[in-house]
Amino acid sequence: MPIKYSFPYSIPFSTKKGLITFGIILLLLVVAWILSYNDMLFNFKSFYVVWIGGPLSALYLSLQIWSIIERKAALRVDEKGIWQRFEYGGGRFVAWQDIESFKLVKKRYGSILFILVNNPEFYLAQKMDRNKMAVAKYAMEKHGTPVSLGMGYYDESPEEVLEVFEQGLKKFKTTE
Repeated sequence: MPIKYSFPYSIPFSTKKGLITFGIILLLLVVAWILSYNDMLFNFKSFYVVWIGGPLSALYLSLQIWSIIERKAALRVDEKGIWQRFEYGGGRFVAWQDIESFKLVKKRYGSILFILVNNPEFYLAQKMDRNKMAVAKYAMEKHGTPVSLGMGYYDESPEEVLEVFEQGLKKFKTTE
Protein backbone atom coordinates (compact mmCIF):
# COMPACT_ATOMS: atom_id res chain seq x y z
CA MET A 1 0.00 0.00 0.00
CA PRO A 2 1.61 3.31 -1.05
CA ILE A 3 1.97 6.15 1.43
CA LYS A 4 -0.82 8.62 0.68
CA TYR A 5 -0.43 10.90 3.69
CA SER A 6 2.33 13.47 3.97
CA PHE A 7 3.98 13.73 7.36
CA PRO A 8 3.83 15.50 9.78
CA TYR A 9 0.09 14.86 9.74
CA SER A 10 -2.32 16.59 12.14
CA ILE A 11 -5.85 15.61 13.13
CA PRO A 12 -7.94 18.30 14.91
CA PHE A 13 -10.65 17.88 17.52
CA SER A 14 -14.16 17.59 16.07
CA THR A 15 -15.86 20.99 16.09
CA LYS A 16 -19.29 19.54 15.39
CA LYS A 17 -19.18 17.18 18.38
CA GLY A 18 -18.02 19.97 20.69
CA LEU A 19 -20.90 22.21 19.65
CA ILE A 20 -23.39 19.36 20.04
CA THR A 21 -22.07 18.83 23.58
CA PHE A 22 -22.52 22.54 24.30
CA GLY A 23 -26.08 22.39 22.95
CA ILE A 24 -26.92 19.48 25.24
CA ILE A 25 -25.47 21.30 28.27
CA LEU A 26 -27.40 24.46 27.37
CA LEU A 27 -30.63 22.48 26.94
CA LEU A 28 -30.15 20.83 30.35
CA LEU A 29 -29.59 24.24 31.95
CA VAL A 30 -32.74 25.66 30.36
CA VAL A 31 -34.81 22.66 31.48
CA ALA A 32 -33.38 22.92 35.02
CA TRP A 33 -34.15 26.64 35.09
CA ILE A 34 -37.73 26.07 33.89
CA LEU A 35 -38.28 23.33 36.47
CA SER A 36 -36.88 25.49 39.28
CA TYR A 37 -38.86 28.58 38.28
CA ASN A 38 -41.90 28.52 40.54
CA ASP A 39 -43.41 31.78 41.64
CA MET A 40 -40.25 33.59 42.77
CA LEU A 41 -37.61 34.78 40.34
CA PHE A 42 -34.66 34.45 42.70
CA ASN A 43 -35.41 31.44 44.86
CA PHE A 44 -32.66 29.09 46.01
CA LYS A 45 -32.74 26.68 43.04
CA SER A 46 -32.86 29.29 40.31
CA PHE A 47 -29.96 31.14 41.94
CA TYR A 48 -27.68 28.15 41.42
CA VAL A 49 -28.99 27.32 37.97
CA VAL A 50 -28.86 30.87 36.60
CA TRP A 51 -25.92 32.43 38.42
CA ILE A 52 -23.60 29.41 38.51
CA GLY A 53 -24.72 27.29 35.55
CA GLY A 54 -25.03 30.31 33.25
CA PRO A 55 -21.43 31.54 33.60
CA LEU A 56 -20.10 27.97 33.44
CA SER A 57 -21.93 27.32 30.18
CA ALA A 58 -20.73 30.70 28.83
CA LEU A 59 -17.17 29.69 29.73
CA TYR A 60 -17.62 26.33 27.97
CA LEU A 61 -19.03 28.08 24.89
CA SER A 62 -16.09 30.49 24.80
CA LEU A 63 -13.66 27.55 25.04
CA GLN A 64 -15.46 25.83 22.15
CA ILE A 65 -15.39 29.00 20.03
CA TRP A 66 -11.69 29.43 20.83
CA SER A 67 -10.99 25.84 19.80
CA ILE A 68 -12.84 26.44 16.50
CA ILE A 69 -10.74 29.53 15.81
CA GLU A 70 -7.44 28.03 16.96
CA ARG A 71 -7.86 24.50 15.49
CA LYS A 72 -4.89 22.96 17.26
CA ALA A 73 -4.04 19.40 16.44
CA ALA A 74 -5.51 16.78 18.74
CA LEU A 75 -3.26 14.12 17.20
CA ARG A 76 0.01 14.74 15.41
CA VAL A 77 1.96 12.05 13.58
CA ASP A 78 5.56 12.85 12.66
CA GLU A 79 8.97 11.19 12.34
CA LYS A 80 9.36 10.87 16.13
CA GLY A 81 6.01 9.29 16.96
CA ILE A 82 2.40 10.04 17.85
CA TRP A 83 1.57 13.12 19.89
CA GLN A 84 -1.83 13.20 21.59
CA ARG A 85 -3.10 16.51 22.96
CA PHE A 86 -5.87 16.37 25.54
CA GLU A 87 -8.75 18.81 25.04
CA TYR A 88 -8.05 20.95 28.10
CA GLY A 89 -4.34 20.72 28.83
CA GLY A 90 -1.74 18.02 28.91
CA GLY A 91 -0.89 15.35 26.42
CA ARG A 92 0.99 12.16 25.68
CA PHE A 93 3.77 11.09 23.34
CA VAL A 94 4.34 7.55 22.04
CA ALA A 95 7.61 6.97 20.16
CA TRP A 96 7.64 4.77 17.06
CA GLN A 97 10.27 2.53 18.66
CA ASP A 98 7.81 1.69 21.46
CA ILE A 99 4.92 0.79 19.15
CA GLU A 100 4.34 -2.82 18.13
CA SER A 101 0.95 -2.52 16.42
CA PHE A 102 -2.53 -1.02 16.61
CA LYS A 103 -5.91 -2.52 17.44
CA LEU A 104 -9.23 -0.85 16.59
CA VAL A 105 -12.14 -2.01 18.75
CA LYS A 106 -15.65 -1.01 17.72
CA LYS A 107 -18.26 -0.93 20.44
CA ARG A 108 -21.90 0.05 20.47
CA TYR A 109 -21.07 3.46 21.94
CA GLY A 110 -18.02 4.25 19.77
CA SER A 111 -14.60 3.09 18.69
CA ILE A 112 -11.36 2.85 20.66
CA LEU A 113 -7.92 2.63 19.09
CA PHE A 114 -5.36 0.79 21.21
CA ILE A 115 -1.66 1.40 20.63
CA LEU A 116 0.13 -1.82 21.59
CA VAL A 117 3.51 -0.89 23.06
CA ASN A 118 6.53 -3.02 23.96
CA ASN A 119 7.04 -1.33 27.37
CA PRO A 120 3.60 -0.76 28.93
CA GLU A 121 5.06 -0.19 32.41
CA PHE A 122 6.70 3.04 31.18
CA TYR A 123 3.35 4.42 30.03
CA LEU A 124 1.57 3.30 33.21
CA ALA A 125 4.21 5.13 35.27
CA GLN A 126 3.59 8.45 33.49
CA LYS A 127 1.88 11.16 35.48
CA MET A 128 -1.85 11.38 34.72
CA ASP A 129 -5.01 12.30 36.56
CA ARG A 130 -7.07 9.70 38.39
CA ASN A 131 -9.59 9.10 35.58
CA LYS A 132 -6.94 8.66 32.89
CA MET A 133 -5.00 6.30 35.19
CA ALA A 134 -8.13 4.19 35.76
CA VAL A 135 -8.72 4.00 31.99
CA ALA A 136 -5.05 3.07 31.39
CA LYS A 137 -5.17 0.29 34.00
CA TYR A 138 -8.42 -1.07 32.59
CA ALA A 139 -7.02 -1.02 29.03
CA MET A 140 -3.89 -2.78 30.27
CA GLU A 141 -5.96 -5.47 31.95
CA LYS A 142 -8.35 -6.07 29.03
CA HIS A 143 -6.22 -5.32 25.96
CA GLY A 144 -2.59 -5.57 27.07
CA THR A 145 -1.71 -1.89 26.63
CA PRO A 146 -2.27 1.25 28.69
CA VAL A 147 -2.35 3.51 25.61
CA SER A 148 -5.81 4.02 24.14
CA LEU A 149 -7.54 6.72 22.11
CA GLY A 150 -11.29 7.27 22.18
CA MET A 151 -12.17 7.94 18.55
CA GLY A 152 -15.22 10.13 19.21
CA TYR A 153 -13.18 13.31 19.63
CA TYR A 154 -11.57 13.69 16.21
CA ASP A 155 -12.60 15.06 12.81
CA GLU A 156 -11.50 11.91 10.97
CA SER A 157 -13.06 8.47 11.11
CA PRO A 158 -11.44 5.72 13.22
CA GLU A 159 -10.45 3.85 10.05
CA GLU A 160 -8.67 6.94 8.64
CA VAL A 161 -6.80 7.52 11.91
CA LEU A 162 -5.76 3.85 11.98
CA GLU A 163 -4.53 4.09 8.37
CA VAL A 164 -2.46 7.21 9.16
CA PHE A 165 -0.93 5.49 12.20
CA GLU A 166 -0.10 2.31 10.28
CA GLN A 167 1.49 4.25 7.42
CA GLY A 168 3.50 6.30 9.91
CA LEU A 169 4.67 3.11 11.63
CA LYS A 170 5.80 1.62 8.29
CA LYS A 171 7.57 4.81 7.28
CA PHE A 172 9.29 5.82 10.52
CA LYS A 173 9.89 2.73 12.67
CA THR A 174 13.41 1.50 12.21
CA THR A 175 14.34 -2.08 12.95
CA GLU A 176 17.28 -2.55 15.27
